[in-house]
Amino acid sequence: MWVTSTALSTALNTAYFAESVATFAIVMGVALLFTGIGFLVLTARVLWPAGARAERRTVPVASTT
Repeated sequence: MWVTSTALSTALNTAYFAESVATFAIVMGVALLFTGIGFLVLTARVLWPAGARAERRTVPVASTT
């Protein structure tokens, strides 16, 4: 009886640990995904051609004549 209770207790603790590790892996995956998206946006802003940024800032004025 003691061996059975010890084995079941160990199995329960192992399952709890495995679930905790899986939850940690999912949370870290989402965090790294958001970090990657942030770096992609930052890289796109920095590496955007300077001429395209200047053209995008200037707004053409319509002629009223």
